[in-house]
Amino acid sequence: MESQALYSWDPLIRIVGRQFTSEKGTPPKEVSLVPGEWLMKFHGNREILSEMGNVLQIAQISRGKPSGAWAACAGLMLNQLWREESARAVKSRTSRGGETKTDVLKFRPFTRRELLAKTVKSDHDVHSILNDQKGRRDRISSYWKDAIKHLTQAGIIGYYRELKASRSSDWREEWLDQPIEIRPKGEVLENALKINSAATTARRRGRARTTADKL
Repeated sequence: MESQALYSWDPLIRIVGRQFTSEKGTPPKEVSLVPGEWLMKFHGNREILSEMGNVLQIAQISRGKPSGAWAACAGLMLNQLWREESARAVKSRTSRGGETKTDVLKFRPFTRRELLAKTVKSDHDVHSILNDQKGRRDRISSYWKDAIKHLTQAGIIGYYRELKASRSSDWREEWLDQPIEIRPKGEVLENALKINSAATTARRRGRARTTADKL
């Protein structure tokens, strides 16, 4: 893909409407926002996809327990990683149970350390739980299993497989760094496939130009 100039002095967003309360001096209870001219310039450009996935879908996952907090954090990180790495993912066709073959993307394996790096103490920080005296391996594994179940039921994860972990003297480090194959489904997969297709086309054009220059 060609590089894009992503800078501007224009407003990022514009306020187009306010709904005030009856009490003077109080902030408006509703504000309507629209993208500024700079953002609208790139509207619909698949080479500049600021985010993927339904954030509201993830926000509906309750964070009251470690499993829910981990699911929400992992879901947000997965959407970011899938977006960033769609261009380099490997495209293939697969079918399950005799169904029609569909396009899928195989991403590099991610680790729990990557997916849970943004949890904070109020959201059941993974490191605090791992270092807690009650943080037994079976309990930690149960939290993670339930977190993946949340994401699967929400329609975010389409494929999940844990790979062999590198041996470590500390099971916590081994657990955090275990490689896991996780693939998207639904709208996220569709957007990722579009990014991958555009990147593949750009690479082919680049190789064609290089070959032509050598002739």
